[in-house]
Amino acid sequence: MKELLRRIRLITPFALELPVDTAQFLQRLQPHVAPPHLNPFGRLGRIFSPTVAPYCGVVRPEFIQLKPRPDGHQFYLPTFEGLALPTPAGTRLEGEINGVSRRFLFFALFYVVGMLFFLVTLIT
Repeated sequence: MKELLRRIRLITPFALELPVDTAQFLQRLQPHVAPPHLNPFGRLGRIFSPTVAPYCGVVRPEFIQLKPRPDGHQFYLPTFEGLALPTPAGTRLEGEINGVSRRFLFFALFYVVGMLFFLVTLIT
């Protein structure tokens, strides 16, 4: 199944070079990632705690896992699994971006079809 998703580009390899030290990068990333099960009260908890991070997961130097929080409006965000490697120039973030929801793909397809329609009507 993972190979099939890779073929249709729902699992994408990802690499990013950052001019920041690995420890500093992880320290900056941590406030945006909540530990799993941080908000046990669901939407009621979000009313009293509006600063809950949009992602939940694990942030360690040897493993980074980011998943969109299920109780928010982040259903279209992809998940990320990877690691941060120190390099002489800073940090290299390597991993896989796992899938985008079907809703996001629908809007992307709608945009492409709309652009094609616009270009065809502009040409004719």
